Amino acid sequence: MKDLPHALHVPTDDKQVDNGAAAGPPQKKQKTEGTMVHSGLLHLLAMCEYFGMDKHVAAILAALYSCIPKWSLDVTAFILELKPNLLASADFPRAELSDSLSTLLVRQTHTYSGFSKDSLKRLPLDLIVDVVGRLALRYR
Repeated sequence: MKDLPHALHVPTDDKQVDNGAAAGPPQKKQKTEGTMVHSGLLHLLAMCEYFGMDKHVAAILAALYSCIPKWSLDVTAFILELKPNLLASADFPRAELSDSLSTLLVRQTHTYSGFSKDSLKRLPLDLIVDVVGRLALRYR
């Protein structure tokens, strides 16, 4: 499922200024304005978390961990806002995420594609410190 198109689409509201859901998966023609996009692993994760389905949450997180290089800043922020204690979890691949985000930031800063200061503001400070540390080691 993680390899399907738009599997990592962040659940958004159609009424966003930047029309965030427009780039997401195809929706039903009957979809009314202002409804949520109900597709992808992130929406399933949010739903399972809401209903306290811990085994399902763990399985979805395992699938998401296997594709960390595909995570955008928004995906990272969404997951860490949904599960704030995840960064301190023993099974969380923090080093891999920091490496991936540092690569992503360098690539996006040079091309200005998908780079958003608002997305960075949503990330936990501990993770930002890790990413900056990775960048410092890379460009010594």
